[in-house]
Amino acid sequence: MKEKLTFFAVGMSKLKTFLSKLRDKYRLIVISETSFEEKFSFKLSRWNVIMLGATFSVLLAILIVLAITLTPLKTLIPGFSDPSIRKDTNKAMVLIEKLQTKQYQLELYNDNLKKVLSGDLALDSVKVIPEINGSYDDLDYSISSADSLLRAEIAQKEKYNIQSDSDFSNSPDVKISDYNFFCPLKGTLSSDYEADILHFGVDIVASENETIKSILDGVVILSTWSAKEGYVIAIQHESDIISIYKHNSVLLKKTGELVKVGESIAIIGNSGELTNGPHLHFEMWHNGLALNPKDYIIFD
Repeated sequence: MKEKLTFFAVGMSKLKTFLSKLRDKYRLIVISETSFEEKFSFKLSRWNVIMLGATFSVLLAILIVLAITLTPLKTLIPGFSDPSIRKDTNKAMVLIEKLQTKQYQLELYNDNLKKVLSGDLALDSVKVIPEINGSYDDLDYSISSADSLLRAEIAQKEKYNIQSDSDFSNSPDVKISDYNFFCPLKGTLSSDYEADILHFGVDIVASENETIKSILDGVVILSTWSAKEGYVIAIQHESDIISIYKHNSVLLKKTGELVKVGESIAIIGNSGELTNGPHLHFEMWHNGLALNPKDYIIFD
């Protein structure tokens, strides 16, 4: 017992000595190097130095936090983005989608025009529209047989109005080959469909920030994130067709939303553990069986 008391007393004595040293006063003198004239001096203790250092550290931390939260410096930190940039990006994506839709419509028009010029469409006669001179009285507004044939051809081939009426979707004779699927992403195939190694889709490499489109009209049945596959979106189409899009950077649709064929649903990315670069892993399923997308869609 005496030894414990002695040990405690020694400890308290050392603590008092340490605290006493913290309060010991020192004088800091600044003198001229040439004339040795004393410029100024002041007293301080170790405790004063510790308190000054702590106060300076707290003030510095507060200044850093204010600089990050109240100035544009926060945009340099990963995870923060400028709202104006995000707004401009959304506008650009909408404009790109409109331009792509217009381009695709022009391609369809050119394809049908080539068929007319090559004679694949039977024409009873070809009429030349007269030069516009300010009056439209001389124009012929009647519907010719060639025009009717062209309208029927476009109605059959038009991919933005894929045979989605009830008669087509409910027909027992409908086959998946009867559908005209919209290409979800134009790019280079880096991996093919290989069911033997459980790779039930194709990998498509494209430019950064490319938008991914829906292959048919449908309903989003899955819009989520997983550790292995990143941001994933799946769409239920008619005739028990399901399309799945994996490793996206951003999902533009939520579960339960209706989507149209060719509508943007996600942006290409590199999310998830099972990826080694920006690409789209795309799968097609029909009646619970995986399909090889290359048999139905041209990607390049």
